[in-house]
Amino acid sequence: TWELLRTDQQLPLYAMTFVDQDRGWAVGALGTILATRDGGRTWRRQRTGGTRVALLGLFSEAHRIPLEMFAMQSGEEGYLGFAELLNRRDIELPSADDAPLEDQSHAALSAVGACGAELAWRFPVRQSGLRFGAQDLMNVWDRANDGQGVDLMEELVVRRIRQWRPEVVITEAASPRGDHPLSHLISQIVLSAVTDAADPTSYPEHATIAGLAPWTVKKVFCVADDKDQATVRLTTAQLATRLGRSVAEQAADGYSMICPRFEPSPVTKGFQLVQDRLPQSAGRKDVFSGIFLQPGGEARRRTSQPVARNMESLARAAQKRRNMEQLFEATSGASANAAAWLGQVQDLTKSL
Repeated sequence: TWELLRTDQQLPLYAMTFVDQDRGWAVGALGTILATRDGGRTWRRQRTGGTRVALLGLFSEAHRIPLEMFAMQSGEEGYLGFAELLNRRDIELPSADDAPLEDQSHAALSAVGACGAELAWRFPVRQSGLRFGAQDLMNVWDRANDGQGVDLMEELVVRRIRQWRPEVVITEAASPRGDHPLSHLISQIVLSAVTDAADPTSYPEHATIAGLAPWTVKKVFCVADDKDQATVRLTTAQLATRLGRSVAEQAADGYSMICPRFEPSPVTKGFQLVQDRLPQSAGRKDVFSGIFLQPGGEARRRTSQPVARNMESLARAAQKRRNMEQLFEATSGASANAAAWLGQVQDLTKSL
């Protein structure tokens, strides 16, 4: 028999141990440590790095997460960020890597300054390279979930929003013309879930069973594949003074863990504001414009001081790195120009 005992905190718990029938500890997300002295009937928070996140990413796969955004907002500005991966592609062709996909993704988000990532195991997608329409994708999810694939995914996203309680959600770009059916499907599910997460009549069992109250997300962004549609643009070569390097350099640490080959960050990364619950367009200036989260509070770290190095030299090095990347991008690998530039690579990288 089982008895439901509440911890009175929403964040996921990952492990639990007891030294006797009364004294035990539970550990979970954001560095949470809970302790009990009465066999789990009441719990006291001993330590935490935050009680919710400021930025929640909801994406199909790890390589689609804009790590530049998390490097800037989480790594540089201290906003607690987390990513949920809603699909898995390792069912038909398991990864040959030693580390599981979820561990790689968690390490990649941590490397750029976010709090990590989790993988939803219930919604597989077919191996990369096969072109499937939206209905084909939903059929695969239905076969794995007793015909309720889309409904169960939306319930999962609503539950995660109520659990993490973010101010801002970022997700896949919509593709109404059908060019990217998986991205479009994820985008539509997330937008619907954001609305349902704020509605107390949607999934009332979240509150009665899990203690998860309705939660209203202030803003929803999607990655803008069309730069003309971008509401906010992030210059990836800009220097992040607290990190002591450019946003692109910080993001590259994360991409190296989830991408099979190196791809330089674009010069700018665009994001489109698709939902804004703030008054008078206050949310259009930046990702967290119109939202105040106290440094050291429930969803933001204490802001650190800039690295104790020469800011001008760091800025020059960041720009030089970007110039070199653009130079090599524009040079064909088999051309005489490529050979000439490669011959000078030691001089070009001397001050980096």
